[in-house]
Amino acid sequence: MGYRRRSGPRERRATDRQDWATVCPTHGKRSYGNRADARRAARIVGTKGAREYPCTAIEGGWHWGILPPAVRWGRKTAAEVYPEVHRRHDEGTAA
Repeated sequence: MGYRRRSGPRERRATDRQDWATVCPTHGKRSYGNRADARRAARIVGTKGAREYPCTAIEGGWHWGILPPAVRWGRKTAAEVYPEVHRRHDEGTAA
């Protein structure tokens, strides 16, 4: 008995979901409207070391990316690798 192919439309994969709002004009990445959506997208893809981070070009925008090995292994902090992102995020949360 061989593999039987489905004749209907293919099932949607988790990565086909479109919960991102726009494409960031500066970075060329998908920009999510809030941190939870960016985190969900990173978890759906399931890449080891993925995390969400604030966009430096769009106010309130979020991206997700993969942490460098030095951060994942504890040799550096994310703030040391990406100082401009963490500086802007800290300024935005200070009241």
